[in-house]
Amino acid sequence: MKILIAYAGKSGTTEKCAKLLAEKITGELVDVVDLCINTPNAKEYDTVVIGSNIHMGAIHKKARKFMQDHESSLIETRTAYFFCCGFADKKDEIIAMNYPGKYKNNAIAIECFGGEMDMNQLHGMDKFIAKLVTRATANQGIPAPSIKLDRIEALAQVIKSK
Repeated sequence: MKILIAYAGKSGTTEKCAKLLAEKITGELVDVVDLCINTPNAKEYDTVVIGSNIHMGAIHKKARKFMQDHESSLIETRTAYFFCCGFADKKDEIIAMNYPGKYKNNAIAIECFGGEMDMNQLHGMDKFIAKLVTRATANQGIPAPSIKLDRIEALAQVIKSK
């Protein structure tokens, strides 16, 4: 089985998660592609996984464009989606806003891998907002966002099982 993991992100977390997912899918041919650099042909793969960061409730514009440009292929191909978001409790809302029925209904899975706030990777307003959020959540006793390795493993198992 030939698998594509195409991702778009801003701070490196989505790339890290895409590579972790690829490592978990052993025994298969897996291509990991940054949609901000390259645009692969979805028709060349048996399974297509699209990953994205979430910014202001929306998936990355490159991930959205890839989905729109390859809509017919994605509807006919085995697909899965993941997103990285520091607010994993918002998973259902994010899915509803970003993965319309045509994508959601065909997907073997849509998963939130959590997120992280690496201040060294953030700049400008993103860094300022991340600092505010980190401070506010820490004051409320809410733990810092983290990558959910168990969810990456679970998605890998779903991809390998079908």
